[in-house]
Amino acid sequence: MTAAGRLLIVDDNEDLCEAMCLLASDEGFEARGVNDGRAFRAAVDDFAPDFILLDLAIPDEDGVELLAFLRDHGCKARVGIASSQPDHLLRQAGDLARAYGLDFMGALRKPFTRAEFRAFF
Repeated sequence: MTAAGRLLIVDDNEDLCEAMCLLASDEGFEARGVNDGRAFRAAVDDFAPDFILLDLAIPDEDGVELLAFLRDHGCKARVGIASSQPDHLLRQAGDLARAYGLDFMGALRKPFTRAEFRAFF
């Protein structure tokens, strides 16, 4: 299988983040996981992802702040949300991402299956 691109995953649950990275690697991505906003900001620069999958609720920042960072940073990666937040919050985050001019892929509800992950990309 050829690589699907670089995928940056941000989730504060370290075990879940690691599991998502393993799944992404199995699906052909070069995956990197980070667990907080500071590491996310650094990884956007040094990892140069093609795709970003972010949780809306991390301890030091929220998804809105991370989306604003991506806008201000001129991010060209495709951006998706992986979250267990209510549907109305996922829709609002998607609306905001599009308003910011980000290439928003949609939301992936956690927990998700391998088939749902594959279909998302």
